[in-house]
Amino acid sequence: MVRRKLPWVQWILLALLLLPSPSVLFSQPGVSADESEIKKLLSDLSEHSIKPSSVLDPSLNQERRDKNLAYFTDSYQLRVVPTAPFWIKADGSADVSVRVEFKNATTELSADSTARFIKRNGVWYYADFDFLGFPPVLILTMVIGFTVAVSYATTVLVLRWRLVRHGRLSWSNRVKLFIPIFWPRLFSRGDEAKLNELKA
Repeated sequence: MVRRKLPWVQWILLALLLLPSPSVLFSQPGVSADESEIKKLLSDLSEHSIKPSSVLDPSLNQERRDKNLAYFTDSYQLRVVPTAPFWIKADGSADVSVRVEFKNATTELSADSTARFIKRNGVWYYADFDFLGFPPVLILTMVIGFTVAVSYATTVLVLRWRLVRHGRLSWSNRVKLFIPIFWPRLFSRGDEAKLNELKA
């Protein structure tokens, strides 16, 4: 007499057959090979174990190559550490957020930046070495900060000169000189004193 298999047993056997093998379950996605190659480029450049010219995009014209390689004309110190997941695009390029500590004869930089990579004939290269220069945001911040500082100092000096000229530089006004919210009132006091002088 042949026993019939229970339905639930058949379903279990079917599920086991359809399950992927452990090698499939635990295999890394295809992009991991690209990530490994890019990580090696970052570490090798930091460790001076590769020539910058050999890992720079070979399609760049000579002018751009010279500009990028100028960072390495003298001895340099470099530490580059990824700070976020790699963004590898379908067009064969990649952007990697990094923390850069770089120093050569003319530049010293410690900042967050973005290293760009490009894939040529199946090999990854640095698209450029712009991440070793001052980031545009940092430059803009420095320019704005400098402009604000100069404007602040100029306004304080002009206000002080006006108040001294018209005999209004009291102790309270000396304190208010350094607080921008009081500047309109201080200017108006100077104007009032000037008008009084004209009337007299």
